[in-house]
Amino acid sequence: MRAILKYLGRPQDVNLEQIWTRNKPKNDLEIVQMIAQTSNTVLSDETKTKVHPLSDDWSTERERIAKEQEIASQNMFDDFSNPGGTE
Repeated sequence: MRAILKYLGRPQDVNLEQIWTRNKPKNDLEIVQMIAQTSNTVLSDETKTKVHPLSDDWSTERERIAKEQEIASQNMFDDFSNPGGTE
């Protein structure tokens, strides 16, 4: 890194911190199965959404889920208010 800074004519007395992460291939199917099998007493729904491999933006996904649940519960109440279905 210092050689690059020297080549660019930039100051070389910069503190650098290296962070190494191991790149391990993920098996999305296994992750999804583990999430599905984990009870709500161990992980919250929010945490499950955060670690789900298909969810890019977990907060937006939680908002969508809440909206869908609200619509579903509203539809359930509508079904009970009109049991005959003809009125």
